[in-house]
Amino acid sequence: MRAVALAGAALLVVLATPAAAQNPVYDADTAADIAAAFAEATEEQGGICYAVTLDVNDPSGQWGGSYLISSAGVDVQLPETGCTGRVQLQAFLAYASEYSEGVDTASWQVTSDISAVTEADLEDNGLSATSLLDDGRSEQVLLNAALALPRLAAEKDPRVPPIVLTPATEPPPADARATDRPGSDALRQNKTSVVLLGLVAAGALAWAFSLLRRPWRQIPYRSRTPTPEQP
Repeated sequence: MRAVALAGAALLVVLATPAAAQNPVYDADTAADIAAAFAEATEEQGGICYAVTLDVNDPSGQWGGSYLISSAGVDVQLPETGCTGRVQLQAFLAYASEYSEGVDTASWQVTSDISAVTEADLEDNGLSATSLLDDGRSEQVLLNAALALPRLAAEKDPRVPPIVLTPATEPPPADARATDRPGSDALRQNKTSVVLLGLVAAGALAWAFSLLRRPWRQIPYRSRTPTPEQP
């Protein structure tokens, strides 16, 4: 019974504890793919290093943080020495508070010390920073922008060996649309039901816990002597 009570208490803590901030654009597999592509480009282009940073600001705390992918790996800064050049894409997402009249915004910029690659080159290739606000396209757009950097560097500077990294070309689902907020559409659309379900589960656990804490009344044992039969 104590185990049941402890499990119930643990679940109540889980329900009450807010989740850590998450990356709203890409997952671990996409990050690994970008890092591997950057490492390949660095090797093929004579030591030119690449990096992508994503800075997210969300007042709610559900989404947020600073994320980095580079030729050196996921969440690994480029080395101070050893790179013959650097090309970096910095993307910025800012989500407006639900209690304000502001709007979500997205932007990016490209910095380079070996070629004149700019964010305008990404726009010319059909890539827009505002697409990072689209749940159905954000991951693919960031992936394609990252993989375009080595090719653009070679196009802008004849000293850079050309290389073409295969971008993600799979189209988004037919029903994909911008929602202005990252995350699961199903959870957003059924927020009330999810909250009510959590409250019902918490109430049931509290009731079960109160039963376990209620003292048990011991009923005394009474022996019964057979009544003698009347003559």
